[in-house]
Amino acid sequence: MITPARQQYLRLKSEHPDAILLYRLGDFYEAFDDDAHTLHQVLGITLTSRSFGRTGRVPMAGIPYHALHGYLRRLLRAGLRIAICEQVSEPGNGLVEREVVRVLSPGTLDDPALLDEQRSNYLLAIAQHGVLLGMAWVDVTTGACEYHALPLEDESAVSALISLLDPAEVLAQRSDRLSCIGERIVRVVDCSALDERVVQDFQARCSQNDPLRPAHLAAFTVLLAYLQHGHQELLDALETPLPYAAGHVMALDLQTRQNLELDLRSKGRPDLFRLLNATRTAPGARLLRSWLHRPLVDSGAIETRLDGVSFFHQSTALRLNLQRLLSGVRDLERLATRAGAGRIGPRELEALAVSLTQAQAISEALSAERTLPSIVAAALEDIDPLPALLTRINATLGENGDLVRAGWDTELDALRARLEEEQTSIQALVQYERERTGIKSLKSGYNKVAGYYFEVSRANRKFVPADAERRQTLTNVERYVTEPLR
Repeated sequence: MITPARQQYLRLKSEHPDAILLYRLGDFYEAFDDDAHTLHQVLGITLTSRSFGRTGRVPMAGIPYHALHGYLRRLLRAGLRIAICEQVSEPGNGLVEREVVRVLSPGTLDDPALLDEQRSNYLLAIAQHGVLLGMAWVDVTTGACEYHALPLEDESAVSALISLLDPAEVLAQRSDRLSCIGERIVRVVDCSALDERVVQDFQARCSQNDPLRPAHLAAFTVLLAYLQHGHQELLDALETPLPYAAGHVMALDLQTRQNLELDLRSKGRPDLFRLLNATRTAPGARLLRSWLHRPLVDSGAIETRLDGVSFFHQSTALRLNLQRLLSGVRDLERLATRAGAGRIGPRELEALAVSLTQAQAISEALSAERTLPSIVAAALEDIDPLPALLTRINATLGENGDLVRAGWDTELDALRARLEEEQTSIQALVQYERERTGIKSLKSGYNKVAGYYFEVSRANRKFVPADAERRQTLTNVERYVTEPLR
């Protein structure tokens, strides 16, 4: 007989068969069966087992919830896809409800703690269409996406472009290996369940001047199908796709870029990017890296860029002022994307407000100049400090890390007042229990399994009163509740 908890786990796992399912149990994210073996092999953590009734024991490995980020980084570097399952109901007599709240993969990350801010993080989709290989790639942290198509037989050109992009994850519709992919892990995507309306909406956003050809659309179909399953919120973040400027930039293969020492990825050795990188912002560093890896071949475009360099070289006071202002600008591209996906935190929201304030000052500084070169004038036109949004953020943002200031929302204020009352009551109960039991180290805590509880060390468990009900037993502590705490 399968226990309800086991049934719940198997149902959730069946919805994400290609991902490591991290199943929240109290203070741990647990993995079972083959997933447990994978965690053991990749992370080197202990492999144990757990009983699920008459079905016997199954392999289990766990990650402490407070250390999740560190372990996630290692799992994602191994190319794994992770489904994070949380408890979504309060603990009671029955089974706690759980849902997969987030699916992570190397190419769909937007968490700053798991990313290199100076590098783009590309998700690449490839699809064969006739004699062509369609390619579509997106950096989900900014929404920027491009596309291209190359002859299947031109493996050197395909390999050079893939090497240039250095994608964090590669997607394909079928499992046949292309030698130009090299040793990269290719994730096979089932496109049969893709909602046709998603494709139609995406095509409607494409530029009429650069319509998608069948090979391009085949690649985007793979990309959209992957994002639709587990990454739905990222679909709306995609910007208008742009054709790869193959005829306007020089194609540098991996060997050439290594010989030129453009970007060695070695902390101990200097390279051209490190020598040139005096940028003040993360998007600036990513743009400089892109320019180095995609040098222009059109003389007019080169002269236009050099005009901008010459202008700032001669305008010393303006340059120094802009450098000072840009030093206060955070990663606006990635902040805006996280805000659009509804995953921006209080500190990030504050950083967004500071950056918008600086953008306004930058716009004013450039507008005060009598003449601007065309490349700078075009950049000035693109600056929109969004004053209405800035005003709203500043009016809403609270102090001391609070997302919303007191007085902004009456319902939120009432919930805060209730929480403060509960915390005061719990502290009073903690003090009462310390005096009643003589356990000075007794403390309170909360999780979604046990609710509120008192915690004591194993050495002090003999002092726990008889009217206390044990809730959890961990390695070094025990947790229990009393009637007033319920």
